[in-house]
Amino acid sequence: MTAALLLGAVGRAAAVPLDPDADGARRLLLDELAKPEYEAARPNALDLAAQAVGDWIAGLLGGAGGGLADLAPVVIGVLVLAVVVVAFLVFGAPRRDRRRAAARGDGLFGSDDRRSAEELR
Repeated sequence: MTAALLLGAVGRAAAVPLDPDADGARRLLLDELAKPEYEAARPNALDLAAQAVGDWIAGLLGGAGGGLADLAPVVIGVLVLAVVVVAFLVFGAPRRDRRRAAARGDGLFGSDDRRSAEELR
């Protein structure tokens, strides 16, 4: 019996269109926006700071379009910098290696090697 009453109430609510006046619409809007799920979706300080930095970078690049093509130079620059850092970490500083080779007595292409061809075979 309660299911029939519920279905009848839902049917009547769907049949009547909501057409409030200006004050009623404003009140309904304020009541809706006062719900906690809208407050939870409000950006926090970190979101606002990230948005400000993004806007600043877009302004520097002159990105009036706001598309991904405007960020291409930044992405390419970051990738090049990452490659340089990784190469430095993997291979080390060239001068430091040169000093180390000089300390070991290694010449360029083994020019300090005094072994004969017979000894190398």
